[in-house]
Amino acid sequence: MLTGKQSLQIWLKTAAVLVAVNFPFFFLASYLAVPRPWLNLDYALLLVIFALGYRWVGIILTGLFVSLDLLAIFVQVFPFIRVTDAWYLLQMFFLTSASYQWYTVFLGLFLIASWWLVVRLQKYAKRLPALVILNLLLIIYLFLQLSGFNDERNHRNVDPDMFVQSQSEYFVATRFSGFAQMFEGEIDPFKAYSGKSLSRLMSFNEPSTDKILFIIAESWGVPKNPQIQEALLQPLLDLPAVKFEHGNFLFTGATVAAEFRELCGLQLQHFNLKDLDRDYTACLPRQLAQRNFSSLAMHAATSNVYDRYAWYPQVGFDSTLFYEDKEWERQCYSFPGACDPDMLPEAFSYLNLPGRRFVYWLTLNSHATYDARDLFIERFDCSAFNIPSGESCRNLKLQAQFFALLAQELQTTGLEGLQIAIVGDHEPRIMNLEEKNTIFILSRVPWVFFALP
Repeated sequence: MLTGKQSLQIWLKTAAVLVAVNFPFFFLASYLAVPRPWLNLDYALLLVIFALGYRWVGIILTGLFVSLDLLAIFVQVFPFIRVTDAWYLLQMFFLTSASYQWYTVFLGLFLIASWWLVVRLQKYAKRLPALVILNLLLIIYLFLQLSGFNDERNHRNVDPDMFVQSQSEYFVATRFSGFAQMFEGEIDPFKAYSGKSLSRLMSFNEPSTDKILFIIAESWGVPKNPQIQEALLQPLLDLPAVKFEHGNFLFTGATVAAEFRELCGLQLQHFNLKDLDRDYTACLPRQLAQRNFSSLAMHAATSNVYDRYAWYPQVGFDSTLFYEDKEWERQCYSFPGACDPDMLPEAFSYLNLPGRRFVYWLTLNSHATYDARDLFIERFDCSAFNIPSGESCRNLKLQAQFFALLAQELQTTGLEGLQIAIVGDHEPRIMNLEEKNTIFILSRVPWVFFALP
């Protein structure tokens, strides 16, 4: 017969197990400033399963629940990622930056450690306390659902009102289409893009236009303070340009999705873009080819990233320039590849060739995590705008550097009538969402369009 003290200890140990297995995930979510309930209902269910003696069922479900818990956090930082893309992205592990490699390793170890923790601690969970705790949390969860406390979860930071919720239910409910696609066959990677794009806003149809430079600027976002954007663009604003226009529009997606947004007016369904048999006659390079434009696509990373070696020629580019195509004097670090300042001469060398020329350039060095080693000149003072040192500051410094170097090259180019279009691919990827929400407008990308006299 157990004493009152012994019974209390059993109840406290069972409750402590539930708190302990939730803590690593709650800490990670708090660090990233993304919503997560204090207690994940899934782990309360696991305690009951283990307490009833279904050990192997519990071990298998533990692997599923900790994976979905981590994914529910991850997809709030990278909302464009689908489950079906996970394996494809892992294949680029050795092509990405050291920072992303360490993040991937950390998440893998975190997942294994979390699984081990749950399985290890389950022996302290007893049947009656586990059943009572599960039912109590179910009652609280239903009350919160009916009262609306858990509404609009995607738009809130970690909130004490979000006491208990099922992470697996949340993930499946918000990402069901991508989750379900794991069990389906091949699907068309594209559908028509219905949103705005710079290539639609700018027609490039003036008969006198012979030279076009179209740039997708990596991680160029829209600051909440418009004076920040003005400071970034000041070198371009100082040019004797004509027809200077600017704005921003709504977009959420990966860089490669932004490329198809601009080049072809298509929306990506998944990232595997090899061996596609499709009609690309509506894509911008092919449309310009009908007007006797020759075209070059440039990107400082290797062509294997997102299979660009395969689909750049398919959408109509006559020639391409990637990291592996020549010997570069140096390498940059934010994402492995050449340095954008070293690609500037390549762009203008091609534009200066006789005939109609179209250069498409996807920049690289302002890729997350915005390595300070890629900064060669200082053009932006974060402290003047009360921006703390960190990811956001480095991002803005890299953007300012690029616009300054581009303006410097445009001053000496001598290309009369050159049309320049620059657009962001997506909002900056800042790991701490609280910092990002303070400085940037979410899900919007900026653009500028101007021409040399």
